[in-house]
Amino acid sequence: MLKQLLQSQSNNTQSRDRTDSIASHHEGLGSVLAKYLASAVNTSDSDNLGILLRQELLSAVYTSDRHPNIDASAFKVTETRKLALQDKFISRLFYDGIYDRELGITVAHEKTFRWIFDTEDSQDRPWDSFCHWLQSDQRLYWITGKAGAGKSTLMKFISRPILPENGCHSSKGESRCTKYLLQWAGGKPLILASFYFWAAGSKMQASKEGLYRTLLSQIYQSCPEAIPHASPKRWEALCLYSEDPKPFSEIELQEILGSVIAFVSSTNSLCLFIDGLDEFDGSHEDLIEFFKDIMKTLPVKVCVASRPWRVFETAMEGKPSLMIEDLTFNDIKNYVASRFEYDSEFRSLQKRETEFAQSLIEDVVRKASGVFLWVSIVVTSLLEGIKYGDRISDLQRRLSQLPPDLESLYDRILQNLDPFYLEHAAQYFLLMTACDKPPEALLLSFADEEESDFAIKLPNSRILHEEMQFRIETIGKRLNSRCKGFIDVPQLRQQLRSADIPIHAVTVQYHHRTVKDYIEKPHIQEKLMKMLKRPFDPYHKLCSGSLCMHKASLLQYLALRLMRRPLSSLAFGIAVSNRWSIAGLILWCVHTAGAS
Repeated sequence: MLKQLLQSQSNNTQSRDRTDSIASHHEGLGSVLAKYLASAVNTSDSDNLGILLRQELLSAVYTSDRHPNIDASAFKVTETRKLALQDKFISRLFYDGIYDRELGITVAHEKTFRWIFDTEDSQDRPWDSFCHWLQSDQRLYWITGKAGAGKSTLMKFISRPILPENGCHSSKGESRCTKYLLQWAGGKPLILASFYFWAAGSKMQASKEGLYRTLLSQIYQSCPEAIPHASPKRWEALCLYSEDPKPFSEIELQEILGSVIAFVSSTNSLCLFIDGLDEFDGSHEDLIEFFKDIMKTLPVKVCVASRPWRVFETAMEGKPSLMIEDLTFNDIKNYVASRFEYDSEFRSLQKRETEFAQSLIEDVVRKASGVFLWVSIVVTSLLEGIKYGDRISDLQRRLSQLPPDLESLYDRILQNLDPFYLEHAAQYFLLMTACDKPPEALLLSFADEEESDFAIKLPNSRILHEEMQFRIETIGKRLNSRCKGFIDVPQLRQQLRSADIPIHAVTVQYHHRTVKDYIEKPHIQEKLMKMLKRPFDPYHKLCSGSLCMHKASLLQYLALRLMRRPLSSLAFGIAVSNRWSIAGLILWCVHTAGAS
């Protein structure tokens, strides 16, 4: 019809060519209408008029009162275009670092956590059967335990697909829970979604908005037909204009999630796995109420994990649960034995001193008190001693002097940092403290340059991928040698080898949330400052590092555009942005203006 309207507007060849061009593009009816109206008006500024019309038509879609009987899924689009629009909608839910936490969680040792799927009934079992919960109509299960006990590793073990090729979320493959959950599902298709709150990461990773976006992206990937039912106006905008420019609000995302779960649950069975409730940056009571409301009104199962804080104990009272440190003695023993026996130096010691080697393993397990993180750090320390030729008495003293609690252990590690690298280690800790989210490894690599004017002298040209990879590998080695595992680049090799993960997604992170809490304590910050022998400004370093990244990347044109803007605009950019990139660009602009 629109094609006929355009042809009636003018019979000349130029108009017909334009009509055929518009009709041939996969732009949507609204886009064609906006172009038609703009072309029908005799004006030299038809492009801007088309943009304004498009914006007004989109606004009308968002603000219109829809009749409840109107079905947004009834829009007629080709199958190819529908798939493209679904992908576009889902991609708008993604955010930087959406799977960083999951990637960074250690994969469970091959001989650990198998007890979680024990189906034998036992009166003596010190926990509520997880398998029974998976198969039953009970809605909530709580995994709890102290810091570093392995809650996140267990959650990843039970919820992720078996033998994943990488740490990223994948809709392919079955989790270890699947065969048990299918009995609860009663023949319905099963959908699993997970989220890991991460206080040591970005604000989004510790927020409700991050929770909503992550769960929605995973559920939609499994059931994309839910999009028009849960977000009818946004789907209409996509179908008509091939875009949905309206930003998501947290309230809207919460409403969409409720609608999605309601729609999906009518034909599927949904189970959610939510880790780290204690790492949520907000009211824990509100978060608990959110999950309670979902389970009251919708047929969904939820497995949550958190530290045993009073707020969670009260909310989870009477619900199926387990205390992880009560159940991991044999897991820790298997882990310690495996780590030691994998080391050639220990195997040599074991042949000479069989009884001592066995007692060393047992002493570590006994002293661990169920804290996997403590065990990992201590075993690394003991293996280091064996590598350096420690005598039996040295190893015994090394173990006895290691404190049994994490904070005291962190104190000892900090005190025993290599004196040669002490100042450099302090600089890394201060750089991490200055960042409001895990910094890109490449940014930290540039910020680590010693010359104060390195960023200014760096040529305005792109650096090769190989050089960026070398820089990231180098910063990983430096962090490992200076900071002794406190901060690192998690799964460095997997990230660099994966074509799906760009360089900017490789970040530097604290080993554990407890490390971040420890490093940010005021008395530790004071101690770090005393380690410095010369003035060190982490904020200036991060600005310089960001300037290097801009000068060495395709984003250089942004700086050139900013140079044409008034200084007041640049100053405004600083006021509204906490990003080092803006500050780094200003540093460059000011230097360039001064030079010219």
